[in-house]
Amino acid sequence: MKMPKNSTLESLLKEYQKTEALANEAYKKVLSALEERRSARESLNQKFVQKNQYKARYRTIWGAYARLRSYNNYRIDALHQEAKYANDARHAEIEKELKELSLEIRQAGLEAKLRAPRSKVSDYDYAQSRYRLARSKHEKAKKEYARLRKICDHYEKLYLQAKSVYSIDGDQNS
Repeated sequence: MKMPKNSTLESLLKEYQKTEALANEAYKKVLSALEERRSARESLNQKFVQKNQYKARYRTIWGAYARLRSYNNYRIDALHQEAKYANDARHAEIEKELKELSLEIRQAGLEAKLRAPRSKVSDYDYAQSRYRLARSKHEKAKKEYARLRKICDHYEKLYLQAKSVYSIDGDQNS
C-alpha cells in the first residue's frame, strides 16, 4: 500500500523541522559551552600567572633566609673553633656573638614565614578542574550538535528526494 504523497511529504517535512529545531538548540548550547570554556581558560591562565608569581616571591624570600643562615652558620662554626683556644674574656665575647647569630637566624626564619605568600596551588587546581569540565561540556555539545545536524540533513535529503519523486509522478499522471 502506497502512502499518499501529501502525508509522506508532510511527515518528512515535520521530521526535518523537528530535528532542525533540535539542532539549532544544540548549536546554542555549543556556543554557550564555548563561552564557558573560554572564560574558564582565561581564569586558568590568570591563576597560573598568580601561582608562578607566588612561587617566585616564595623562592626569593626563602632564598634570602637560606643565604643568611648559611653565612651565619659559617660564622658560628668559625667561632666554635676559635672558642677552643680562647681565653675567658674572649670566650664570653664568642658566646655573646653565637647567641646573636643564632637569634638572627631564628628571627629571619620567622620573618620569612610571615612574608612568604601562602600557597595558591589550590586556586590553580580549582581553575584547572573547572576548565577541564568546561572543555568536556563543550566537546559533548559539539558531538550532540553534529549528531543532530546529520539527522537533520538526512531528513532534508529524504524530503527533497520524495518531493522530486512525487513531482515527477505528478507530471507523468497529468
